[in-house]
Amino acid sequence: MEVLLPANIGIKKGGIFMKNIIDDPINKNIELYYAFFQFVSFITLQKVSTIETRKNELKNQMKNSYQKNPYYL
Repeated sequence: MEVLLPANIGIKKGGIFMKNIIDDPINKNIELYYAFFQFVSFITLQKVSTIETRKNELKNQMKNSYQKNPYYL
C-alpha cells in the first residue's frame, strides 16, 4: 500500500520526495539520455575545435608561404 504525501513533507523528512524522483524509471532514463548527449556533445565540440584550430594553422602557413615567395607556383 502506497501512502501519498505532499511534496513539502518529503523534503522535511530527509528526502523521501527526492528518492521517489530518482527511483522513477522514466526520469532515470531521461537523466541517462541527458548525460549521454552532454558527453557526446563535449567530445564533438573538442573535435570541432581541434579541426578549426588545424584549419587556421594551415591558413596561416599558406599566407606565410605566399608572402615569402609570391611568384613560386
